[in-house]
Amino acid sequence: MTNYLRVGGALILALAAFAALPVAVNAGDAAPPATPAGAVTGRVLDAKGNPVKGAHVVVIDAQALASSKGDGRDGAAKSKKAPAPVASGETDKDGVYKIDNVPAGHMRIAARIEESTDHSFTFAPKPQYDVAAGRITKVDDIKFKAPGATGAKAK
Repeated sequence: MTNYLRVGGALILALAAFAALPVAVNAGDAAPPATPAGAVTGRVLDAKGNPVKGAHVVVIDAQALASSKGDGRDGAAKSKKAPAPVASGETDKDGVYKIDNVPAGHMRIAARIEESTDHSFTFAPKPQYDVAAGRITKVDDIKFKAPGATGAKAK
């Protein structure tokens, strides 16, 4: 019986020592760190002030957009392609949108109607909106320029 106690005790000590060893985790198994995010909300209106249902609203990183429109000074090369939106959504029947999971930072907000022949976007009045993690940022109304216009150039 003393042999069983010795073997059992040694086994318990070995298991305890094994449990105390640091464990390496494969980087692919770990969850990525959460990016701080907020939300933006606002309205899209036509030139007469009527709500625009189904307008496509995009959120674009303001710095990335500025870099894509660079003039070559200070290393900012002009790009022919605008940066991809960081978030997007659509307006409801009242022309209202709320877009969640917007990364915190300086953002530009723009809208267009998908069926339009003019595929450009109309930007919100301010050059940028500061999105804060855990907060909802109110965006000024995005107004199309002419009746039926769906995407006049940004101001």
